[in-house]
Amino acid sequence: PYEIELEAALFAGRNGDVSRRATLAQDFLLTHRLILQPRLEINAVCNQLPQSRSGAGESVAASAAKFFARSRPTL
Repeated sequence: PYEIELEAALFAGRNGDVSRRATLAQDFLLTHRLILQPRLEINAVCNQLPQSRSGAGESVAASAAKFFARSRPTL
């Protein structure tokens, strides 16, 4: 439960545009049922994309936190 979860993706389009995304998340058990999950997502563009106004090497980072409860506690 105290491991960092990493999710990576690579996107390639027909016009030669390439971008990538990495998402990091970690669960913090506050109690047996309550969990806090902060997340960090980073998007990076590898080529020039005129239609989306993104330049090569530009990146966008976003963070969020999710707070939820399990329906059944694990023993």
